[in-house]
Amino acid sequence: MRLVAVLGGIQVLLGLAWWWRAAAIRARTAALVVGGLGLMGWLALHPVLVLPAPIYQEDSPYQQIRVREDDLLRYLILDRTFHAIMWRVEPVELFLPYSQMMMAALALHPEPKRALILGHGGGSLAKWLARRWPDLELDLVEVDPSVVRAAEQYFGYSEATGHRMHVRDARVFLRTTDARYDVIWLDVFARHLIPFHLTTQEFFAEVRSHLNPDGVLAVNLSSSGDGPARQRANAVVATLRTVFPLIESFGVKGPWQTPQPDAENLIFFAGAPVMKIRQPEFTARVAELVAQRRMPVEVPGLLAARRERDWPQGVVLTDDYAPFDLLMGGGTTDGGPPAMAPSLNQ
Repeated sequence: MRLVAVLGGIQVLLGLAWWWRAAAIRARTAALVVGGLGLMGWLALHPVLVLPAPIYQEDSPYQQIRVREDDLLRYLILDRTFHAIMWRVEPVELFLPYSQMMMAALALHPEPKRALILGHGGGSLAKWLARRWPDLELDLVEVDPSVVRAAEQYFGYSEATGHRMHVRDARVFLRTTDARYDVIWLDVFARHLIPFHLTTQEFFAEVRSHLNPDGVLAVNLSSSGDGPARQRANAVVATLRTVFPLIESFGVKGPWQTPQPDAENLIFFAGAPVMKIRQPEFTARVAELVAQRRMPVEVPGLLAARRERDWPQGVVLTDDYAPFDLLMGGGTTDGGPPAMAPSLNQ
């Protein structure tokens, strides 16, 4: 009888152990299922972009150059900055809002005949101008010959009729030419660093000397929106105003949401014609050029990004005083989709 009781107790214990093991397995299985569903839901809301290796990569004397692509777009990345993004199905159209806004300078001049681009990148502006403004004479200046080659090989740029490519430093070019322009686009500033000698009072004076009396200067300055970036923007504005007292500013957001909610491209227009920006005639001229397909269709909407408040006083930058830590600004990766940022170190 005692033996039966002992054997019965053992069976009960074995049954409890089996039930406990089965329950644990079910619990782990349920946890895995719930966790898996949760992960899939999170990934649906936060897609992770895994890019293939760069289709082109080179370390030039000036910077690291990489070209990446996905199903829709191709990217030119110089160090940590996205300098050009191109629609693969329509390589000429301007993808980035800041580049679209830069074209508003064309509406500030009655009929521009000659223009200058300082900073070539993937050739986005030059390609668009070649198609939409074929009679516009254009000088292009880029310091890095490897960037010019990448634009030609991977971004569909070719030197159009009336376009002249100059592979040299922007300031050296200005000192060695007597040409004067109706529009000058300055697009050489990255978010993490800008060339100090292209931010100074003396440099902007050289730029002004190459503008016609009714000429327009358009400047692109990337900003992460944090404290150091604001200080840098204040300094650039203060310096620009010592040469061009009248400027207008626009804060243009990129095409993607980023971890830095205040990140934007600051577009500055300088020169005598900028007083037209606040007049109805300017908006009407933009609309007219859009109808003629000589202005990006996005520009009328981007005009709402004009900065109304004045800029705080900043440091005036000169050839003798342009602090490196100030020009570093803030932020990390500039201009690309946030999910791509981790791949930039590959």
